[in-house]
Amino acid sequence: MNYNPAMFDYIIDLAVSYIRAGCPCLFHMVTGFYCPGCGGTRSVISLFHGHFIQSFIYHPLVIFTILSLLYLAAKRFLPSAKKTDTPALASRLAIAALVLVILNFLIKNVFLLMGTDLLSIAEKIQA
Repeated sequence: MNYNPAMFDYIIDLAVSYIRAGCPCLFHMVTGFYCPGCGGTRSVISLFHGHFIQSFIYHPLVIFTILSLLYLAAKRFLPSAKKTDTPALASRLAIAALVLVILNFLIKNVFLLMGTDLLSIAEKIQA
């Protein structure tokens, strides 16, 4: 395979354009629907700014994951916490997370089909 500088430059320009555009979701760009992870980055940023409701609307998995990790850490490290079967609990939390992602995906896209963009609404919430 020969090195083609023009092709390399094209790929670099494409990557830079993608990053400058805010790394839009390719699934959303192609289909018009939200992918299961759409809103995750915005959710984390909102959470860091203390906008918990906005974070939850963007993607509820972020808050669910943080609460789950705190709960598992408390179970493991606090002496007063009741010791339970942590692997089984972690499995149940993983299944709950998967269900949450699927529900989030379905709800956002059903609302989108009805003409309501929940992620645009979330941008206006600062609570």
